[in-house]
Amino acid sequence: MFEKVLGCDNLRRSRLHDEKGNRVSIFQLKELGVAGVVRISQALTGRPYLPWVPFAVIRELKLILNKESHILEYGSGRSTIWLAKRSHSVISIEGYQPWYEKVSTILRKLNLQNVDYRFLTGDEYSLASDFADETFDLIVVDGNSRSKCLENAHRKLKVGGYLYLDNSDTDMAIPDGDMRLAEAKMRKLAEEWSAPLKFYTGYSPGSLHPHQGALLQKLINSSVH
Repeated sequence: MFEKVLGCDNLRRSRLHDEKGNRVSIFQLKELGVAGVVRISQALTGRPYLPWVPFAVIRELKLILNKESHILEYGSGRSTIWLAKRSHSVISIEGYQPWYEKVSTILRKLNLQNVDYRFLTGDEYSLASDFADETFDLIVVDGNSRSKCLENAHRKLKVGGYLYLDNSDTDMAIPDGDMRLAEAKMRKLAEEWSAPLKFYTGYSPGSLHPHQGALLQKLINSSVH
């Protein structure tokens, strides 16, 4: 029974570990129960609209965001709605057509006027050429081509703003894969900005296994490419 409850997929040692092998603390186990309740509620009602990031990251974002915040988001979903309700504006970029259409319908029903929702593919997805430098208070990278998104978008972040990379524990078996390149980019930016790169491992709303996200504050401008 113990193994059945804590057992997980072949990417993790158990339901207590992320894909890097980091284990949640005993104090985080209550989050597993909350995640389960949220998962059931979302399946039955489609709500609550909570971002699929570790609960600790949600708590941090609540402290960071305010009604003056401007956000750029790569990858859309419940996070788009949650962010929009806590900020001045959200530009959300999606690269998968069926998901874009589904989320578009939800956004129209909720009448969220501060969301600029865009469907982009190829190089246009990650280019960020429409945005002036130092435009955003938060950039969330949680979609396609994450290393390219980081390469192009970090200059669009205001000094004092935050950069978040989700799923930083994934694709560990592919050392030259996109996620590993994205994490390396975050580490390089942290060095350039003389800023601590914070990793959060934990359960997220609707997910019954932990994953990791990385959060970085831009303290100075840099010329990283």
